[in-house]
Amino acid sequence: NPQTYGGWSATNLPPSSAAPHQDANGNGIPNLIEFIAPQPLSVLFDNGIATLTLSRNSAARGVTLIVEFSENLIAWEPLATSVNGAPPTGPASITESSGTIRTLLIQHPAFPYRSFYRVRAVMP
Repeated sequence: NPQTYGGWSATNLPPSSAAPHQDANGNGIPNLIEFIAPQPLSVLFDNGIATLTLSRNSAARGVTLIVEFSENLIAWEPLATSVNGAPPTGPASITESSGTIRTLLIQHPAFPYRSFYRVRAVMP
């Protein structure tokens, strides 16, 4: 069933800390990221390839999930983008499992000296 952030937060978070930018459980991850990507990003480097793993809520509506890469923490490039729960697209190699909460695998050539990755969530 499709789910909005408002509906999810009303069910799962205390009203006093339910704003998208807040961290209701104190784990350092904003509520909006926990709604759209319930399991944190992990990265494995092997033979010049970075494999990023995270979960994705395919029922999330009204939110865009963006996984990004940077060499310098200034300029960020999208690797995979999912809009309104749709399967992610982008220049990286992307595979995912089925179900509502899906495991997302993103493979990307890592730069030899530095590679930085982040997950962003955007609501209109």
